[in-house]
Amino acid sequence: MPSPEEFLLDHIDELMAVYQKHPGEHQKAFDVLCQRIPGMSQAMKANTFKTKAPTIVATVIKLRQSKVEQVAGDQGDVDKLAQAHKEEMRKLIQEFQAGMDNLTQNHQAEMEKLSQHLAELTSTVTRLTDEAKVSKLDHDKQMEKLRQEHRVEVDKLSQNHEDTMIKLTQEKQEFVEKLSHQPQVKKGSSLDGWTIELDRRGYYRAYKSIKGKVHSVYLGKVFNGSVAKAKIAAKMEKLRQDSTAPEPTKDETPNG
Repeated sequence: MPSPEEFLLDHIDELMAVYQKHPGEHQKAFDVLCQRIPGMSQAMKANTFKTKAPTIVATVIKLRQSKVEQVAGDQGDVDKLAQAHKEEMRKLIQEFQAGMDNLTQNHQAEMEKLSQHLAELTSTVTRLTDEAKVSKLDHDKQMEKLRQEHRVEVDKLSQNHEDTMIKLTQEKQEFVEKLSHQPQVKKGSSLDGWTIELDRRGYYRAYKSIKGKVHSVYLGKVFNGSVAKAKIAAKMEKLRQDSTAPEPTKDETPNG
């Protein structure tokens, strides 16, 4: 089957007649030619016709104008004119085809460059992906190391806490046992002239009447002889200081 250009050149008269009747109406001209020329719709599509036909028509018109005088000198041979037009059109089509071939070759060269660039990009992406995997592996190893160190520290702290609790428990037991071995204070016992009593709330106190006034010393929840002696001595010292302090004069007596 001839190319669209060759098909239109073989029916150049019909093409020129339709275009003269419907100038610029490419779709209308195509529909009319499909009705007049057998095989027109098989030779090309409407879009192909719209791109090829205007160029061919414009070229034919130009050639006819430039060669009218030359061909008219040969006894007005119309067939020779038409043949000259066809030959010129075939030449133009060949040149056009050669240009298209060059464009195709250039396109193929550009496609090869693009393919090579794409391959390089793919290689780069693969390399970066591998590096990312290695980096993630290193990160995972580092995190595992940190987790292990954390577990060791937690175990160490836990062990220290457990040892401390055991030590505190032992010290508490020793303290309780020590307290249990303290001599029990009987009701009304005396220490340095002070009477030791256990009040209703379970606290030990020492009492003593001095110059008609009862004084007391708080000894604590648990009775300890040495501690009690120290507190009683401190109380006695305070009482002694209070008794030896000079009485205020009349002027020093605060106004009531």
